[in-house]
Amino acid sequence: IRGVINSKEVNAADVISACFPGGSMTGAPKLRSVDILNDMEQGVSRGPYSGSLGYISLNGCMDMNIIIRTAVVTPANGPEDVTEEEEENNDEWDVSIGCGGAITALSDSEDEYNEMLLKARAIKEAVEYWASGTD
Repeated sequence: IRGVINSKEVNAADVISACFPGGSMTGAPKLRSVDILNDMEQGVSRGPYSGSLGYISLNGCMDMNIIIRTAVVTPANGPEDVTEEEEENNDEWDVSIGCGGAITALSDSEDEYNEMLLKARAIKEAVEYWASGTD
């Protein structure tokens, strides 16, 4: 989607805020779904899954996307405890792959689980290839 905003009334952050969470991600009313999930998941963060990644330039242009099937890779002992030099020599990483499905009252849990595994397969294989050290 491309557009031009009236910068006297709104800014890029307003546009991003109005777009998330993505309705196609939850399949339900956006804000209420997030409230319910936050309560059910006891406030535990999902990380960047179904959030946004992109940039906002100094001239106000931006390019964003919705994160759906993405691997987040961090040093195994936590990014806040690792110096830049240690990170370069690190061979232990934590990997989290965000992937999901649109579960409804009519969903079959086993089918949904298998669909989620199918969706995650390509990124899982890419991470396994990276972890193998193959060039």
